[in-house]
Amino acid sequence: MKEKLDKIFFSKVTSTPIAFFRIGFGIMLCIEILNYFKFGWIQEYFINPKFYFTFDGFHWLQPLSPSFMVALFFVLFLSGLLVAVGLFYRWALLVFLIGFSYLFLLDKTNYLNHFYLIILVLFLMLFIRADRAFSLRQIFFSAPRLDDLPSWNLIILRFQIGLVYVYGGIAKLNADWLQGEPIRIWIGNWQEKYAFLSSLSSELLVCFFTYGGLLFDLFIVPLLIIKRTRMLGICLVFLFHIINWQLFSIGIFPWFMMVATILFFPVEWFNRFRQRPENPDCIESKSFIYTGLLVYMLIQLLVPLRHFIYPGDPNWSEEGHRFSWHMKLRQKVSQVDIVINDLNTNKSYLVDQSSYLTERQLLKMWYKPDMIQQFAVFVAGDAQAYGIERYTVTARAYCSLNGRAPQLFLDTAVDLSRVQYGMFEAADWILPLNTPLKP
Repeated sequence: MKEKLDKIFFSKVTSTPIAFFRIGFGIMLCIEILNYFKFGWIQEYFINPKFYFTFDGFHWLQPLSPSFMVALFFVLFLSGLLVAVGLFYRWALLVFLIGFSYLFLLDKTNYLNHFYLIILVLFLMLFIRADRAFSLRQIFFSAPRLDDLPSWNLIILRFQIGLVYVYGGIAKLNADWLQGEPIRIWIGNWQEKYAFLSSLSSELLVCFFTYGGLLFDLFIVPLLIIKRTRMLGICLVFLFHIINWQLFSIGIFPWFMMVATILFFPVEWFNRFRQRPENPDCIESKSFIYTGLLVYMLIQLLVPLRHFIYPGDPNWSEEGHRFSWHMKLRQKVSQVDIVINDLNTNKSYLVDQSSYLTERQLLKMWYKPDMIQQFAVFVAGDAQAYGIERYTVTARAYCSLNGRAPQLFLDTAVDLSRVQYGMFEAADWILPLNTPLKP
């Protein structure tokens, strides 16, 4: 058994695909940072807000001053560039990982699945010697080229990328998706944008995108791994992500996943880049590596499944929705009024949310109960500052999921400033979804 495992995880494979992935990954990081400068997102996301929805356990994080925030993005761009060219590789990875994680954890408003994926890949790359081929390190420091790497380097990266597809497919196995929602809602916009789609039946398109997307996510990894179907899988990956790039505004994600497909190319394709003689065997602590791989894989396999411990639909309650690779599964329209109730005078005050939050923060908060509760706690502090000694903070929240008629979202009698939103405990103040889909 151990010999079989050693053959799987410690046989030598060419380092070229990982080196090429490193170059593409570094370029993607640079493009993402440049977009923040180009579209003014630094100001909009990290300077303008007066309140930040920090993640649990990270409430101590504070925004930097405007000048330091801009400086941080310059540092991140330089780090991404160094990753791409393979110079000071691990230090550049570490700097980008720390800086990008800080921005990620500072405000839940900015959560995106591919940001989470970038953080995970940055972490994994710290342990992979991806700078020993096709890098400036060889030129500036006369570092020897490393043509071969233990196969676990390639396996763990394939595992992480493949997991996104598989769990994305599992998440689509829900009643709304199988009935064509929210694809049916979006079809009209796509037909207006692309004339050739307007000539096709809307229901035919709904069926194609709904079940095509489901089958792609569930079966693309086997197609990429099996030799006979690998070329088909590669072509489907590029086709799928180009379509996504055209239909959705999802940033660099389609391009990042296309770059990551390099990791699934047959290793024989890269043998032409190998030099001779081959590298001598490097001494590795196999037990330490096996332990690390097992722990990491188990965490990544279990965390996306945690939404099953909560009752109801995670697309409605949002419990267990983050970090689970639930992508493009819902269309939600919400309206939330937050009220401070003075128990001494029996007066109620409607909170002017726009005086604290940006428009983008409001649109995100209105359909995420944990963010509404977090903001209620903040508002309670203001109530005390204005001399309201005995108070409750309640919300009138209505939400429509995937075209349903709007229904009450949160219990209007609950003081949100005094309830908890636990990581593994269901929030009983989130009302269950009981409105059926429109026929």
